[in-house]
Amino acid sequence: MSETTPYSQKENSYRLLRDRILSAGLLEKQPRYYWLTGVFIIGMLGVGFYFLITLRNPLLLCLNLILLAFATMQGGLWGHDLAHHQIFKSPRWYIIAGILWSDLLIGISFGYWNYKHNRHHAHPNTIDGDGDIEFPVLWFSPLLMKNINALQMKILPYQKYYFLPLLIFPYVIQMKNSIFYLLRQRTKTAAMESALFLLHHFAVGYLFFHFIHFPQSLYLLAAFHALLGIYMGLIFSPNHYGMPILSPENGMGYIHEQISTTRNITPGIFNDIFYGGLNYQIEHHLFPTMPRRNLKHAKKFVKEFCRADAVAYHETCTLQAFKEILQQLGEVSHISLATHLISDL
Repeated sequence: MSETTPYSQKENSYRLLRDRILSAGLLEKQPRYYWLTGVFIIGMLGVGFYFLITLRNPLLLCLNLILLAFATMQGGLWGHDLAHHQIFKSPRWYIIAGILWSDLLIGISFGYWNYKHNRHHAHPNTIDGDGDIEFPVLWFSPLLMKNINALQMKILPYQKYYFLPLLIFPYVIQMKNSIFYLLRQRTKTAAMESALFLLHHFAVGYLFFHFIHFPQSLYLLAAFHALLGIYMGLIFSPNHYGMPILSPENGMGYIHEQISTTRNITPGIFNDIFYGGLNYQIEHHLFPTMPRRNLKHAKKFVKEFCRADAVAYHETCTLQAFKEILQQLGEVSHISLATHLISDL
């Protein structure tokens, strides 16, 4: 009789889980739902930009920025689902629809997002595999500090304090990374992306600077990008930060790696809308092509799978998730500084 390793047992269990998910119809595309939500998002953006060019009250303009940021990030979440092939039954629609939606409507390169996000899904929280854990001013594990310099060592003790203020920057960083990504590409698709990307940001800049007096227009545009960054950070930070960071040679099977590095946020009507289904992050990582409306139905199957295979299933509220993130950052600072002091003795 041939032996079955623990990892192969988990893979076999996952195949059984996938069979149950398929039998329940949870991987079937839902184009009608996405068409309706897509039209609603475009409508929200239209209303937001209409108010931007017609309102003159500073307070109302600021409140309208919240609507615009919410609508834009809801569009980003819709584009995320599009990139995961959750919408159309025919694959030929995804690239053209993704470019039109992401570059033109959201202002982020679809090609860049796909490249970055596919790396993340392949090896979440894994050093040299997941670019989402690599930052010049944040270290979620001592293993990420191989090439840290003297200046970075000086700011390291404070990383748990400046993590939250940094959440104003994610959208701007994605813009910058999109530009550098598109400049490196030499394809017709990249040329199309570049044109639509520039058109988006030119149009947004025109609406702010043509209809609102300077320098108020500059302050409002900066606030708009900051709100986008905060919303983006609130969505993506709790999913994996504060969870274990893995070495490339971690020896885990694919399924265990996906679950052990991932955190769910407590479900509910508000969270399901606010996070666009990404509060079911464990289910999403196990079945990335599953339409967001089905993730909550997959949860019971996944929890049964985790119990049967003794894999930890971590779910908590948003506040506790951020507490865990800050705790991890503080612990990394403490351990790294202690190790550095000992090495200097």
